[in-house]
Amino acid sequence: MPITFFTSPTFNHTPFHHHLSLRVDSDPAPGHDADVMRLLVVEDDKKIASFVVNGLKQSGYAVDHSADGESALVLAENTPYDAAIVDLMLPKLDGLSLIQKLRAQGQRLPVLILSAKASV
Repeated sequence: MPITFFTSPTFNHTPFHHHLSLRVDSDPAPGHDADVMRLLVVEDDKKIASFVVNGLKQSGYAVDHSADGESALVLAENTPYDAAIVDLMLPKLDGLSLIQKLRAQGQRLPVLILSAKASV
């Protein structure tokens, strides 16, 4: 199910868009609908989070949102997600630490990093 996000502001005075296509090659997570991908969006900026969450929901995804790393960790430990979209600079627990904790617990869900940083 491909998604195209168009931003309303401009980047360097040039309109731009991001194309995001999510696909999971494995079986869906246990305990949830095989026809709907369940995604976790972890973003503390309310405007960005609203844009991403609404775009994903309009495209037919089931989406949960967390504004900090600690609550995202609790959600990911208790909910079967197909993928996560994680900001790096988060309150309480940064994005890379969140991903490291999930990996240490054996969770292998795909993670897309959402960041304003120039490099990771």
